[in-house]
Amino acid sequence: MLMLAACGGGGGKASDAALDAVGAPAAQVAVHTEARGLNCANGGVRVDAGIDANGDGRLSAAETSSVQYVCDGAPTTAGAVSVA
Repeated sequence: MLMLAACGGGGGKASDAALDAVGAPAAQVAVHTEARGLNCANGGVRVDAGIDANGDGRLSAAETSSVQYVCDGAPTTAGAVSVA
């Protein structure tokens, strides 16, 4: 599992957020809703990660080097009470 975190200092241009402390392209993470299907039977989220090579502050498909899925669990009836 890959987890990245960052803090913004504020005051900079949007493109500044895509650069690390030495001016090199920064790692970016994008999280998208994943519908029910082959990747997640009950839906969930897709987490894309990569280097923002063009410095636009957004992770494009071409810049994505890792894709992980965090899937919702199966519906359950745990705790359900049946009234006869």
